[in-house]
Amino acid sequence: MDAKEMLEIYCISLYNDPLVDKHIQLARTGLDECFFGERYEEAVALKACHRYVMNITNGGSAGVVTYKAAGRYSQSNGGIGVIREELELTNYGRQLLSIIKSRSGRATTTNSFVVGYCMPEGC
Repeated sequence: MDAKEMLEIYCISLYNDPLVDKHIQLARTGLDECFFGERYEEAVALKACHRYVMNITNGGSAGVVTYKAAGRYSQSNGGIGVIREELELTNYGRQLLSIIKSRSGRATTTNSFVVGYCMPEGC
């Protein structure tokens, strides 16, 4: 299954976006096929979903909404602790981080998108 087919399952609004192919193309930037192996297309789909939610759906807000108030109504969503990485801001990003961590035993940080994914030389 390729990244676009996965978007139909993961994020139908992105799949139906007229610029879906551009989102996928941008998501491929910085992702190494050798590093992700058989999970490369999944990583591309998750990155595309993450960026879509952050840039389109989220409206470019500064962070995670933990509290809303309107008139006499208020709602707390609970804090989720300290956000250390941009990928932690969406469920898609957290799934991608999980794949990254599972693929590299050497990675001790995910800063700068796992510092270029700590790629080995060659596949």
